[in-house]
Amino acid sequence: MTMTEDREKLALALCPFCGGTARFGKSVPGEQEGENDGAEYVECCDCGASTCLVFPLMDSAKQVLRDMWNRRSVPDNKTPNADLSGRTRSA
Repeated sequence: MTMTEDREKLALALCPFCGGTARFGKSVPGEQEGENDGAEYVECCDCGASTCLVFPLMDSAKQVLRDMWNRRSVPDNKTPNADLSGRTRSA
């Protein structure tokens, strides 16, 4: 399954921080510290934001990760200095 098929099948939302495309990832033995081997995560392809690492027991953790990632949504007003009411804060 390709990254695009993965994203479409499990319906990953766009990044809540930058609106970029998200993808599933997996810690591969030898890439990072040994204690993270096999952990799965979702990350933004643009800004690098990610979920925490999830260690699957028997099956893939993608359903859990999708739910974690999709809890946040892309704000209508993408201005970094906007407060929750949509007004822009002054510096």
